[in-house]
Amino acid sequence: MAPTFRLATVLRLRERERDQAAQDLDQVHRAIAIIDERTQEIQSEHRRMDVERQQASQGAIAVHRLLDAQRYQLILVGQLQHISQQRQQLLQEQERREKVLVTKQQAVKTLEKLKQKHEEEDRQIQQLRQQSRIDEWSVLREARNRN
Repeated sequence: MAPTFRLATVLRLRERERDQAAQDLDQVHRAIAIIDERTQEIQSEHRRMDVERQQASQGAIAVHRLLDAQRYQLILVGQLQHISQQRQQLLQEQERREKVLVTKQQAVKTLEKLKQKHEEEDRQIQQLRQQSRIDEWSVLREARNRN
């Protein structure tokens, strides 16, 4: 029967913290993907408004359509700028969370190495005990054979 690893509870706690840090990082990745998707939608809408503006300026100029398209494009540009700022903030948060995750992973690895060392020491002790029993048994058997 091998003794239990004394830091097993701490190891489980560190593993949970590492898993939570990985989930937090995954959340940021999903948020960045959503922002990138929204950016693509706005850029597509902006290009569509370019086409509409060009059509409004051909032939008989539809001034109201042209002005509406320009106003809408200005709104889209503002949204793009705002989304770009949000993306930059998310990238900074991603970097911070990656550092946290690396720290948590290192803590888990350290405890896992301690656990492996502990298990190796236990195995060596068990082997020494077993060898000692075998030696004892051999000595007793040899003593019986002599008598």
